[in-house]
Amino acid sequence: MNFTTEQAILVICGLIGAAITLITLIEKIASIITLAKGPIADLDKRISALEHKTDHYEHFFNNDKRRIEYLERTMSVTIRAQFALVRHAINGNDIDQCRAVEKELQEFLSNQGQERGWIPYGEKTE
Repeated sequence: MNFTTEQAILVICGLIGAAITLITLIEKIASIITLAKGPIADLDKRISALEHKTDHYEHFFNNDKRRIEYLERTMSVTIRAQFALVRHAINGNDIDQCRAVEKELQEFLSNQGQERGWIPYGEKTE
């Protein structure tokens, strides 16, 4: 089979056209995939930003929780101390209860100082 020059040029042009069409098709598929992934990438960025904010606020919530727990313990000791003082003021007795509450109050204040790094008066530091 003999090809003429015209036929050879037509075959070469056809192959070039097919290659250009194939390259264009691949580019279109790639752009469609990029468009499809675009919203997912945006969502990933937004989710990461929200997770960062959540971690930031979680730190504040934990601080608030510890503070509320501290206030609850303080109020409990304070109320017991006031109750002991009222009972002692009413009947002049309950000295043992007043001493027990005094000891509890001293332990509470001492523990709070240690938790916060306070050094009791008169104790030496190392």
